[in-house]
Amino acid sequence: MKLPGLFCNDVIMKKSIIETYLCNEQGPPQILQPLLKGLSYFQRWGMWVRSKRAVYTPKIYTVSFGGITVGGVGKTPAVIERAEQEQKDNRKNVCIISRGYGAEKFKGIVEGVFNEGKVGIRKYNSEKNDLPQKETILPWNRAYKVLGDELSLILYRLHDIHVVKDPNRVRAVKWAERKGFDIVILDDAYQYLMLGRNENILLISALNPWGNGLIFPAGILREPLSAIHRATEIWITHCDQIPKEGLEKLKRFLKDMYPEKKMRWVYHKPLYWTKINSSSQFPVDYFRGKDVDVFCAIGSPKSFLNILEQQQINIKNTYIYRDHTPIPSRILKGERVILTTEKNLLTLEEEQAEVYALCIGLSDYLWD
Repeated sequence: MKLPGLFCNDVIMKKSIIETYLCNEQGPPQILQPLLKGLSYFQRWGMWVRSKRAVYTPKIYTVSFGGITVGGVGKTPAVIERAEQEQKDNRKNVCIISRGYGAEKFKGIVEGVFNEGKVGIRKYNSEKNDLPQKETILPWNRAYKVLGDELSLILYRLHDIHVVKDPNRVRAVKWAERKGFDIVILDDAYQYLMLGRNENILLISALNPWGNGLIFPAGILREPLSAIHRATEIWITHCDQIPKEGLEKLKRFLKDMYPEKKMRWVYHKPLYWTKINSSSQFPVDYFRGKDVDVFCAIGSPKSFLNILEQQQINIKNTYIYRDHTPIPSRILKGERVILTTEKNLLTLEEEQAEVYALCIGLSDYLWD
């Protein structure tokens, strides 16, 4: 299988059948639609149940970032940008909270802090505990299993903030209140209805805003489009990766349907290449014309591959795995350099391997 526009000889896909179907606008085959639509009612029922629960209003300023679809919309770079602004520009003590998808389970609060190139892990049984039940220091390739790869990435980029993993976001916010943080940022909490927030920022990917318009598992929507009304602000990501006419069409739709919403149009800008636990930074065009392999296991691999396409790199093999999959050791045994994402880099078992990650940041899309 070849990816259009990429200089590659082989693409190895490791994705589930459902995930493959959800990546296109047509969705699953028509013959499966009646069954999957039926299953979608359970998804909507779960949202309805959560909407009836009591809502906790935090005592500290709370900002939420989330999406309305399954798959990557670029939440983590958005969280990093906001946390950095609050910390450096506003001198705020920042706590970032996430459920830590894919991390090992713990019935309590897991705090992560940067500790001399590694990660300090502190575990609390309750939001009322002032002292941790357990405290350890782990390398990045073990810490991501405890915190989740996205929280690990945030901590890797922002050493002075605190990250917290807890599926019970209400409990985690109460813990942050007791600890005296100035602001809480919720990662992937748009559907977490039991917790109030001052800002509820919704991210929508221009690459595939809502697929076939159906609720998961029949489509990629987590809830109906009417849920967009809950957003205090809408950010449209990957704006540079679709034709201008498609972006204009999306802009007209959103302006017509949600004229009162503040909107921000952004794209992911490549900043530099880096290696694990290294202060060295290599320019974006460092691998131009060189033979490399690529590993990608994120929610939207297409967005990453589109960025690489612009660099005129000679990609020999592209390994696309399911989101949150660690880099398999067998891939590291090849002769070529491996290029990957920052999130995937933190799963690297062999730190000396020739693996480079592309550091990206958010940038505002400029309309002509």
